[in-house]
Amino acid sequence: MMAWILHHWMLEMAHHRNQVQIEAGRVELHLDSADKLPFEEVVFNRAMTMNSLHLWPDPVAGLREIRRTLRTGGLIAITRFSYASPARFESNLMEAGFTDVRVHSSDSGICAIGHA
Repeated sequence: MMAWILHHWMLEMAHHRNQVQIEAGRVELHLDSADKLPFEEVVFNRAMTMNSLHLWPDPVAGLREIRRTLRTGGLIAITRFSYASPARFESNLMEAGFTDVRVHSSDSGICAIGHA
């Protein structure tokens, strides 16, 4: 129940913050599981997840699903603004089938980038 409340609260917050772009038809928000995305194959050029990968039941399955929706050469960026293992981000992306994976670390967090 708590997860449901948190997810819906986050969706409401995202809707509020992106209201202008939503009304202009530039942004759509969906509440779904990362490993079961409601999108066709190869429809996106870019994907990003911020401060959430550590909450996914199976990060590699979710990343595989995101890769399925990316066009060839598409990019994914994973960020986390706290402690995290750069090696884990790299191995998750590689295990999910991403290539040319690069991880950037700083005192404030990590950003990992991979190509579909």
